[in-house]
Amino acid sequence: MPEIKFNLTDAQLTHLNQQAAAAGIPRAHLIRDRALAPAAGVARLRTVDYHSLVADACRFMRGDLSRQHVETLVAYVLTQLDKRQREAAAGRNPVA
Repeated sequence: MPEIKFNLTDAQLTHLNQQAAAAGIPRAHLIRDRALAPAAGVARLRTVDYHSLVADACRFMRGDLSRQHVETLVAYVLTQLDKRQREAAAGRNPVA
């Protein structure tokens, strides 16, 4: 089986060890699961679906906001949701 090596700080290694212990799995298993997990949030959203979502939001706003403003807000919200999901998965920020 091929081997991959990477460098971590002591704090990062401690954090990984704590997460693996909390999950009751070996550290290598935790790293492997994270590396091979399907992309989450925004990364899964196809371009056509993103533009459809923006168009739906524009219709919902009935012209009160320009498409540029709606697109900026949609992108911001999706990015923040993705970021918070990743932080929650890492145990840094529980999703409320």
